[in-house]
Amino acid sequence: MTSEDGEFYISDGVHRAIAARELGLIGLLAVLREEGAPDRMVLLEVSQLYSPRREIRGRYKGRNFEELLQLMSSAEGRSTIRPIEVERLGVPGQTCSVPLVDVRIVDEG
Repeated sequence: MTSEDGEFYISDGVHRAIAARELGLIGLLAVLREEGAPDRMVLLEVSQLYSPRREIRGRYKGRNFEELLQLMSSAEGRSTIRPIEVERLGVPGQTCSVPLVDVRIVDEG
């Protein structure tokens, strides 16, 4: 696993990436998918990530974001979660995106 330069679009795992941001994690494990190349594990900084969503909800798919934060707050917990999946920003077919640092967490209330 290596660090990677550039900007990356999150194709799967926005909630996990936001949890890493909220916890102040420096590095985040990701699977980099590039056409014509085998998938590889990379270590990325939150500042390199772009989200297809401008906001996320505190409850999603029957889960609670606070529970995800709790799980990801320890190295042991993070080891049980699959890595986010990314591709280089600007690959054809991506939706519009925003820097991960700008994604808001909203309550359903």
